[in-house]
Amino acid sequence: VLHSTAMTDRLTQALGSLHTPPSVFLWLDNDEAGETASRRILDALTPIGATVGTMNHVYEGHKDLNDWLKATPRHQWPTASATATPKQYDGSAWASHARRDTPTEPPF
Repeated sequence: VLHSTAMTDRLTQALGSLHTPPSVFLWLDNDEAGETASRRILDALTPIGATVGTMNHVYEGHKDLNDWLKATPRHQWPTASATATPKQYDGSAWASHARRDTPTEPPF
């Protein structure tokens, strides 16, 4: 579980040493730091054949998963996370849609 962008380098080193390409689902913040970490992870893991997907659309409109959890009734947690499909991250910016400051569609 990666819950801090500070651990990005360790994650990419650990996953890069695997013999089987991993599938990685990112639950990072909907801000520039989260986007930067996602790009770094994508850049590091794509060459080894890893599949990288983002899950920040589950808590769209919130800064991070924790803010969404605090704002969402508990009975909605399992449904929202269990039915969420990872979006393939292509390195495009998503900060503008993540907080819904502008009515744009996600670029994935």
